[in-house]
Amino acid sequence: PSALLVFIALFFGSLSLLDSNRNEYVKVEFDMPLCGIWSPAKKNAPFICLEPWCGRCDSKDFDGELQDREYGNKLKPSEEFENGYSITIY
Repeated sequence: PSALLVFIALFFGSLSLLDSNRNEYVKVEFDMPLCGIWSPAKKNAPFICLEPWCGRCDSKDFDGELQDREYGNKLKPSEEFENGYSITIY
């Protein structure tokens, strides 16, 4: 299991990590509705993951149909979906 935070990214399009002097040292820019921030729990891992997401799994208490899921992505036959993000290291 991981320590995981999920943010609805409606009001921001980037996340940055800052050093102890509050200087930005990595920035992830994206146009996606969600962002996961995580690191392996109880591992003393030397990293943190910033992951822009276009969708997510069901919430723990979800008991509906697939078409009723939050943040689902639907494509018609032969329709394509493309998205991306950028990572800047300072």
